Amino acid sequence: MMWRALAVAGAVVLLLAFGAGVWMIGHSPAPPAVVRGSDTDASPAPTSHITATLFFGDAGGRGLVARRVDVPLGASVADQGEAILLAALSTPPPGTVAVVPVGTRVRAFYLDGTGTGFVDLSGEVRTKHPGGSFAEALTVAAVVNAVTSNLPSVARVRVLVEGKEVETLAGHLDLAEPFLPDLSLVVGRTTP
Repeated sequence: MMWRALAVAGAVVLLLAFGAGVWMIGHSPAPPAVVRGSDTDASPAPTSHITATLFFGDAGGRGLVARRVDVPLGASVADQGEAILLAALSTPPPGTVAVVPVGTRVRAFYLDGTGTGFVDLSGEVRTKHPGGSFAEALTVAAVVNAVTSNLPSVARVRVLVEGKEVETLAGHLDLAEPFLPDLSLVVGRTTP
């Protein structure tokens, strides 16, 4: 009988110990998070890009040349248009020249829902423009072609200066109406 009482007591002790262990597991604090060196690095996530066709001046002054350039991917068509324009107004690739006056900034790019994109440029596009009908045509075509060649939803472009409609950039080209793409000023072939 003693043997049986000891066996029952041992079983009770084992059950209590097991129950306490289960209770501790369910109620113990979570172990501290392990921080790895790579988790604390401040390096940004890689940015997605598109390859856009942009237009710059031919070094010989004969017209525009098309160049393929990586441009950050925009979250919307308007964001993508602004990224394309920022790249088009940046330092031209080797072997090309700027046709948009240096210092010109993109103030905004937006769409009207009918296929017209609006490019709002800073006043430097007028005040620093060298003048001449050919130079003015190159400036406008470079901007219009950059947008329309890369954004299928944009069929035509209105050019604004400092948020306003202007008659002309340098006295030659009428800016009252939207421009369709014009690849007639492009010389040579597109290169990477």
